[in-house]
Amino acid sequence: MITEGHKVRYIIMGYQFGYPKCCVSHFLKRVQKSDVILRQEFMYETPKKLSGTGYIPCPHCNETKTEEELIKTINTNRKVTSKFPDECEHSEIMIRNCK
Repeated sequence: MITEGHKVRYIIMGYQFGYPKCCVSHFLKRVQKSDVILRQEFMYETPKKLSGTGYIPCPHCNETKTEEELIKTINTNRKVTSKFPDECEHSEIMIRNCK
């Protein structure tokens, strides 16, 4: 279980990085579960878009938005100066967006 202070930090970080509010809320629900439950759920989850970037889309965004749409939303809302994704070798889509 996370502390209230950690919860506030995650919300602020999600805002600063431009992540959709629904994804930040979903992340907060996930981190409150035990590691055992998370490992069991992970085995049955749908693969996540933009995997390996540090961003974890909520089920709705993962199912209804393309990687391009997610990148555009994140970069439009982003408060930090670096563009998303920070690592440009994860997929062809990211490589095009990092140039």
